[in-house]
Amino acid sequence: MLLLSTPYPRVFFGWIIGLATVVAVVFPFSTTAPLSQKFATGVVNLVLGVAIGSLIAEVSRRATRRRVVRSGYDRPTYPPTRTPGDGYS
Repeated sequence: MLLLSTPYPRVFFGWIIGLATVVAVVFPFSTTAPLSQKFATGVVNLVLGVAIGSLIAEVSRRATRRRVVRSGYDRPTYPPTRTPGDGYS
């Protein structure tokens, strides 16, 4: 739905994923856990955010391929039209 409803969906989604990843990385540092656990959780959240962002970006890119229109290319009509005297009955 995001690809259809926003003017620049990839930029918009990039900002959403980026901000969510920053929040997920910074949030553990506001807890009372030991510093090593805060750091480890922040790194795991960063890796997950980058992985999710890159996978979703690739899916959105593949879901919105642009059509290539070739100039001077006439598509055949189906079924092929018959002309009198072409040898087919």
